[in-house]
Amino acid sequence: METSGAHRHEGFVPAVGFCLAPTMRPALLAPLLLLLLSPFTHAADLPPASGVDGYWSGEVVMEGQQYQIGFEFRRQPDDTLRGRQWFAVLHLFGSPVGDLVSTAEHLRSRSLGLDLTFSGPELVGTIANAHPLRLARSAPLLTTPPTPAFGEPPAPAWVFHGDAAFWASPVADTELAFIGDEGGRLHAVRLRDGTAVWSFDSGAPIHGAAHLDGDTVCFLNDAGQLFQLDRATGRVRWQRDIGGAAVVRHPPAATEYSYDFVGPQPALADGTLYVPAADGAVLAIAANDGSVRWRAQLAGLLRQSVLVADSHLIVAGWDGRITALARADGSVLWTRETGGPATADPVRCGESVLVSSRNSHLYSLSLADGSIQWTRFHAGSWIESAPRVVAGELFIGSSDLRTVSRLDAATGDQRWTTDVLGWTWGTPAVTADTVFAGAAGARNYPIAQEGGMVALDRHTGAPRWRMTLPATEGRFVAGVAGSPVVAAGLVLFADQAGRLYAFPAGQP
Repeated sequence: METSGAHRHEGFVPAVGFCLAPTMRPALLAPLLLLLLSPFTHAADLPPASGVDGYWSGEVVMEGQQYQIGFEFRRQPDDTLRGRQWFAVLHLFGSPVGDLVSTAEHLRSRSLGLDLTFSGPELVGTIANAHPLRLARSAPLLTTPPTPAFGEPPAPAWVFHGDAAFWASPVADTELAFIGDEGGRLHAVRLRDGTAVWSFDSGAPIHGAAHLDGDTVCFLNDAGQLFQLDRATGRVRWQRDIGGAAVVRHPPAATEYSYDFVGPQPALADGTLYVPAADGAVLAIAANDGSVRWRAQLAGLLRQSVLVADSHLIVAGWDGRITALARADGSVLWTRETGGPATADPVRCGESVLVSSRNSHLYSLSLADGSIQWTRFHAGSWIESAPRVVAGELFIGSSDLRTVSRLDAATGDQRWTTDVLGWTWGTPAVTADTVFAGAAGARNYPIAQEGGMVALDRHTGAPRWRMTLPATEGRFVAGVAGSPVVAAGLVLFADQAGRLYAFPAGQP
């Protein structure tokens, strides 16, 4: 079934922002979870309840789309009114919403931005302080959601055991895979059998992918040090402190909602490397010796890779600003405000730039001037995933939505979407017939998130196989935080337990 949540823009229209400061995420989580997997049963002939007590279901309109939503309200012995909510698009079924305030005319929840009044037998009003909502009494709502059925995974070709968690994504050529770990080591692993070839200690965590270029491999660590190593031996060819001090991270945790876990991959074009620094600068560095060619100071937090697009460099910031710089000297060509943190790498698609945002929108921007061509709304979920562009189509993950989706690159219209049971923060890997994605899980999170590795049918999104990765003792996040990569007939996944898995990339 084809659905469309994409909207075209003649000019810039500020997006409605649901995801405010990261520290406010728990309070705003509820109003963002707005789509049931199966229809509610309305029950106009149910026996009357006292006041608002009982089950209610209906629809809310967001971004021109209708979503089903449900509540249960119950008066407590101490006369407080409490509620539960049903929003299956982000996998909440009967989640507590705490105390509500009821007056003669209004039912309100500050945390939900909910304001309802009676209109005959219905409750009408708004949620998230903006979106029209209409509810009617209903029968009891589902508390056990359906889940997709995955097949058994194939046996791994091999598993490499590293020294620390892998936040970064692996990269590979035809012989070797390279991946950095949380402890600061870059590992070179033989693709043939998963054996270690060499390991280099950089002295600080590595959260971004390495860049391969011929007989060299470059990477950036959180101390702001850019290294170029010999691909075969791991010997240092040069090392450059890019300035801007060290990265101070706030990775995902039970009480930390910044979710600052992504690092940049150095971008290379015509003998020049482009990297962001911790102080919001972008640097152009000579690939042959590490000398700095120019430095452009921008504002805000920069964690993403710089996109090289002809004479432009595209930079996405946590302040929601997308900036195009001139490759020649770093001068600003255009900027675009998106209204939410852009925490995934910008991606080129023809003459457009694709930007994922925590304001729940995927943006297609004109490369020439940054004007908005279309947006796709992700039902309130952050979008931590950068899309994979293949033959006029986009393959993209999300975050709380737990989905991998196939979209039309020209319009943003959805072709299919599949629940993979965990956070899909990385970029999917795509072959002729299969889409591979990593899923991250978590302990003690309001939405069930299960770590794992998945394979889907490229054409239909049908689940093929899934390997579950259980939580690691002492860690909040489990499973795969980064992107898989396909190389030499294998698909590689790196997980939070410090393991690099290789599976056959063909169908089992």
